[in-house]
Amino acid sequence: MQISFDAASWGVNSDSMTKRIQVENLSKCYRIGHVGSSENGAKYRMLRDVLIDAIKAPIRNLRSGAALGKVEEFWALRDINFEVNQGEALAIVGRNGAGKSTLLKVLTQITTPTRGQATLHGRVGSLLEVGTGFHPELTGRENVFLNGSILGMGRQEIKSQFDQIVDFAGIQRFIDTPVKRYSSGMKVRLGFAVAAHLDLEILLVDEVLAVGDAEFQRKCMGKMDEVAHSGRTVLFVSHNMTAVQNLCPRAILLEAGQLVMDGPSGSVVERYLASFGTLESSRDLTDPTVPRTGTGEARVEKIELLSHKGDDLAAVPMGEGIRIRVKVRAKSDVRSVYANFVLSDSRGDIITVLHGNDSGDCRFDLNSGEEATVECMLPQMNLHPGMYAFNASLRHKGANEPLDRIERAVSFEILPADVFGTGKIPTKAQKIFLVSEWSVATAGSSKNPFRSG
Repeated sequence: MQISFDAASWGVNSDSMTKRIQVENLSKCYRIGHVGSSENGAKYRMLRDVLIDAIKAPIRNLRSGAALGKVEEFWALRDINFEVNQGEALAIVGRNGAGKSTLLKVLTQITTPTRGQATLHGRVGSLLEVGTGFHPELTGRENVFLNGSILGMGRQEIKSQFDQIVDFAGIQRFIDTPVKRYSSGMKVRLGFAVAAHLDLEILLVDEVLAVGDAEFQRKCMGKMDEVAHSGRTVLFVSHNMTAVQNLCPRAILLEAGQLVMDGPSGSVVERYLASFGTLESSRDLTDPTVPRTGTGEARVEKIELLSHKGDDLAAVPMGEGIRIRVKVRAKSDVRSVYANFVLSDSRGDIITVLHGNDSGDCRFDLNSGEEATVECMLPQMNLHPGMYAFNASLRHKGANEPLDRIERAVSFEILPADVFGTGKIPTKAQKIFLVSEWSVATAGSSKNPFRSG
């Protein structure tokens, strides 16, 4: 099949076009190579090493099968089809490695597709890696005009937005300082401000809300909301499911390079989150397909949800208590280890964190190969009916990176119940309920306090 990648219309500025992005049978295949280190283990390779490798390459390729066409192929994208209209905000969700970033790189011509066609109508701005693309020797002011020019903007267009860009980035004092002297946070703020304020028809955003401090992330969220409602076309990649649903009415879900769902963002997010866990009382986490992060010095091998009596459960009536039990195994000697459990709802919003160091100072030491069982008891689950999940992680005191972390390690359901003993089942949309004491007093009588909600 002939590769077709039509980007000729990127410079067209026509609001009459209905379709801004058209992706047809788009596929991207990588040939996986195995690059080994040099024999002496040195990281720096001299000219002599390069020449020797060049001489050995034909023999090495023949042995590996590369010369005979026997190479391993990895399809990062396979037969992707979708369209995005003018003024539409589309979210792209999926696990790490699902193909989200590859798709954006194809759309921005950073990489070319193996098969298929992608057509974009209008000027395109991208925030794939915020702050990159700046020339370190140029000042912030010069980089703003340089980036705008690269995106096809005229000098007067850039100048009309310049003050807003600088104000949003909060770097007024340093705008005439070379970017090489900026902190990473300053580069991030300026990079986002440039792309978000320039007059572009299409904006491609990859995890920009995951960088910067909390205050800057709030500003980013507000600006992204403004952009998404301004008539511009937005493709938004994020693991923040709340941001996805707030900014984008529609979403697509990628799994292993394939588009498996295209629909309302709420429905897509629900399916995405459901893929992380199962409604089972226990889950084997030694399965190599379980996505996880961390150093791997110790791992959670099993997680269980139990009643207070020790019975397995996957559904919990409102107000009842549960136990969370995990089996941990050390791969090397570790000290001052503790477990954390993060409770989130069906949208991925965090409700609370059960912190094994703060809540009970349950730290422990393990030697390589040793096991431990960690249990956390919750006397009462004050949650309204719905689907919930626990993330599980292992950390050790003073370390920034976890030993192990598993998103939505186990999912469960909260069932309706007459939790207050009033003969009524609460049906409000809140996430939690609080046990409360109520009393009523009138001029002629009073009632004793009673527990209710």
